Amino acid sequence: MAYGRLNQILADNGIQFKNLVGELKTIYTKLSENLDIKPIFSKLRHPETKYKLEHWFGTVKQMFLGEARLKLKTNPNTTLTNFNQMFKNWMNWYNTEKPHRSLPGNSSPVKRFLETE
Repeated sequence: MAYGRLNQILADNGIQFKNLVGELKTIYTKLSENLDIKPIFSKLRHPETKYKLEHWFGTVKQMFLGEARLKLKTNPNTTLTNFNQMFKNWMNWYNTEKPHRSLPGNSSPVKRFLETE
């Protein structure tokens, strides 16, 4: 809400996003068109385009899901709302408190973002 409506979304060339046969539309491209959002597709065989996003999902799997599975095992009645809050809390920790080796001074992404002009 603070930044307005999306006008573009970057996606890879997976069949869930892009039809492999000609210009036939997928549900994704139809929905994007209806919402007036331009889908942008990464170059074929160019993993650098989507690397950070793919790396992020790997981080979530490696760091969050193990912890989440343990919590769900001990509390099987956890609701989706509770699970989403658990993920939100984890993301907040990841972005504000966890040191990131790839950033100057091992700072957090939020700190780096706020310090950059």
